[in-house]
Amino acid sequence: MGRDEECEGAHISLEQPLRSGICDLRQASTSKELYPIEELRNMAIDDDTTPNSNRDSIGSVFEPVQTPRQRKSQTALVNTFLTSVGEKEILRTLDPSTDWSSTSRAAKSQGLTSLARIVKAGCSVIAPGKESEIRAELKGSGHVEKAFNIQPVPAATTRAIISSFNLLKDNKSSRRVLLSTLSTQLSFGQVRNVLPTVTQHEFKMAQRHAHMHGPGKIVQPMRLYRVIMSKQKAVHFIDFLFDHGVLLDKAWAASKTVRFSTGERRQLIEAVTNENFQTIIEWYNSYCEDFDFMPLGRSALYNVLQKIPLVKTEAVQCLDMRIAEGKEAMKSLEQVISMLPVDSDQQFNLTTRLKLIERHIVSELKQVLRTKNECRKHCVTFALSEPNGTQFTSECSDHSHITNCEKCLLISKLQETIIDYVKTDEFRVSRHIVEAEDMEKDEEDLILDVREAFGKLNNWRAHQVRTVNQNCARADITMGLLRQRPLTGVYVHQDFAQKALPQKFYESQRDYYAKTGISWHTAVATIFDNNDPFQTTTLIHTFDNQVKQDSSLVMAIDQHLLTYLKKKYPTLLEAIIGSDCGQTYLAANTLLSMTQMKQATGIDVKLYCFTEPQAGKSMCN
Repeated sequence: MGRDEECEGAHISLEQPLRSGICDLRQASTSKELYPIEELRNMAIDDDTTPNSNRDSIGSVFEPVQTPRQRKSQTALVNTFLTSVGEKEILRTLDPSTDWSSTSRAAKSQGLTSLARIVKAGCSVIAPGKESEIRAELKGSGHVEKAFNIQPVPAATTRAIISSFNLLKDNKSSRRVLLSTLSTQLSFGQVRNVLPTVTQHEFKMAQRHAHMHGPGKIVQPMRLYRVIMSKQKAVHFIDFLFDHGVLLDKAWAASKTVRFSTGERRQLIEAVTNENFQTIIEWYNSYCEDFDFMPLGRSALYNVLQKIPLVKTEAVQCLDMRIAEGKEAMKSLEQVISMLPVDSDQQFNLTTRLKLIERHIVSELKQVLRTKNECRKHCVTFALSEPNGTQFTSECSDHSHITNCEKCLLISKLQETIIDYVKTDEFRVSRHIVEAEDMEKDEEDLILDVREAFGKLNNWRAHQVRTVNQNCARADITMGLLRQRPLTGVYVHQDFAQKALPQKFYESQRDYYAKTGISWHTAVATIFDNNDPFQTTTLIHTFDNQVKQDSSLVMAIDQHLLTYLKKKYPTLLEAIIGSDCGQTYLAANTLLSMTQMKQATGIDVKLYCFTEPQAGKSMCN
């Protein structure tokens, strides 16, 4: 039997104790002896050791175990005991909602030092003058393990583990699985007493295996195959990047020469991204699962992203007051958190939760919003329906809302947590407020500021939902209506662009906002053709003299646009016009003039679409 066959047999036999309680490891090589390790399985695998991957990360990490008042009273009792025996008081305690593995090294060291002082104080009370003897006796007595419900490893189990490790010395994965059953209950020193050859790296990898998959659970290795990159799948991935706002066009972008595997070189325009490759690929895989689409492999997706000239910077966008208010609310809440009477770990915990909310609103929310979704927070149909109205309401009759998004609910939970901290007596003392009137006034003002800040975050989130909905409507027009009307329907998106700037220097901000200089109006017409799927025509109107951007100017421009398109494409019969929510486009004269366009140009305007306010940048930009 070769080495590979031996390891494979041991790997298969190792699965037996996890199912029936019989370890047939020795039989894999010699077929002489069986070792029961049912006791080891009952000791190591418990309901409390469920892998964290199956738990809700937000609820398990951030839900508080005790209130600050309870923790403070307990710490005061311990400090009273330490002071009575001449020991130093505990200055700080660890955050109960933070995992031990996520705690900083300094906090761990300080916590262990405080624990050592408590043990020393207990020894001095129980056995005065005999602290050294009782400490040495306690170390190997097993009473500590008994207090923590850690059962000793039986002798038969020890022999089974040693024999298994000697047999699986060349199979690291099986050794890791076997060691993971002990890593959740025993320390590295205790395991080292049983298995002297185990290294600290092996023990840490076994702990990681138990944390991710469960103690003693065998994970089949993923087989990787080399496949041909499909052009259809690559185009699907690239469309996802630009259609879902993952990649944005960069203003004043420069071109970059990219060399492909075929040896061809091309000039590609730089794009902007605010996320790393791993996060982008996770979003795309989740998107493909929702639509039952088989994507490319991870390595192929990485290769596609590496070929795109990316710039990690903020894109130049229009002024968006919702985003600006949301950013100001984030700064305001961070200042409030820094004022709370909590330790550094709790402040870091609250700040992390706040950052999770911002990240979810900025990038993650756009990827999970759907017209029909089982999560109420991610269902666009439910979100945009009036709660008590009938005119602007749609029923979610073909699907039910049975799931919740913890990150969306985190906004209300974090608001309640911060307000509870503000109402505590510790916060009032830390603010050094003496007079009752000033105390009540300052507390009410701060609570009002917190609620207003979270209200701005909710408005920012609602703004993102409306933006995604309007962008989906524009995509439905171009991909649906125009395909049904080849060469007979056109979609025109128009906008007043920035002023035509001189070649040698930029126009001053004063002249720009005063609307002095050369104004120009841009419009992009999209037409579907069976031979060439989409044809786009860019039309620009430039004005030599200063003009007023009002409804009369827009009416004249639209009439000229449709007249020109009718001459270029004689088969055009219908048009859909879109723009942002500028006052010149929302004016009644502009909308009423669309009903007369058919008589003047021969093209009937069927629909006029508006984008979300301050989020209407599209092809014109």
